[in-house]
Amino acid sequence: MDGQDVLTKLIASSRNRHFTPPPTFKLGPSLLLNLQQFPTSPVLRLSDCFAPTTGLISCSSPTDPMPKKLSKNPQGGSTTNLGTPSTSTTNSTSLSLPRILTDELPLPKLIVFDLDYTLWPFWVDTHVSGPLKANATHSAVTDRHGESFAFYQDVPRILYTLPLAGIKIAVASRTSAPDLARDMLKLLHVPPPSAEEGGSGKKEKTKRALEYFDAPLEIYPSSKIKHFETIFKKTGIPFTDMLFFDDESRNRETESLGVTMQLVRDGVTWNEIEKGVKEWRKRRGHSG
Repeated sequence: MDGQDVLTKLIASSRNRHFTPPPTFKLGPSLLLNLQQFPTSPVLRLSDCFAPTTGLISCSSPTDPMPKKLSKNPQGGSTTNLGTPSTSTTNSTSLSLPRILTDELPLPKLIVFDLDYTLWPFWVDTHVSGPLKANATHSAVTDRHGESFAFYQDVPRILYTLPLAGIKIAVASRTSAPDLARDMLKLLHVPPPSAEEGGSGKKEKTKRALEYFDAPLEIYPSSKIKHFETIFKKTGIPFTDMLFFDDESRNRETESLGVTMQLVRDGVTWNEIEKGVKEWRKRRGHSG
């Protein structure tokens, strides 16, 4: 059995959540392989781990140069708010909206989100095992192993706010666990803003995150070109009126359709929303 065969078996075994690999594994007389540095991305290709003459040189996914790690923050994402928006009030609601949504410049008609490492800090088909159970406030869910999962910090407020600006929301995800992803969106709720955040102060019920997606949820393994073609067929919204947030650069292929894509590296924040809207406007000849 050669080194690549050994590596294939080790990677397959390491994806078993009960498997604890040794710190290193010897593939040859002088080559030690650090298993703890392996990404568990399903898009990892073994051909990217080997050079013809020197053997193993690296094991990072070609589409994601930085191995992803499951967030240990129970709220999901960073413990630091990376994107608190500058706000202004509108006549239509007492909620303070980010200025980027109220500056009277054009906005995309549809914003499309990827799921894994975009709305939440994990791969739902790799890190999560059903069935799922929500906590008392529906701000997080636990899986069969008792591990807790939640949105990135800014995501609930973003999902609540975008429809107030007249923007529809859709999903384009290539996860191989679509039912589990939908269960996540059903069980995770979006709380209304508090009075301090610009809310009305009246008691308002939380809603399932799923209810904020008023455009298609395309969740299945495929090129995201197919996801967007289906979204267009179902909504009739031109590709040029779509803004897409995703954490993988390979999905820039959607821009061949006319979609604007904003690449995110550590989840969607208000800063990313602002950058994405500005880029969308720039491509359409608008400043600001």
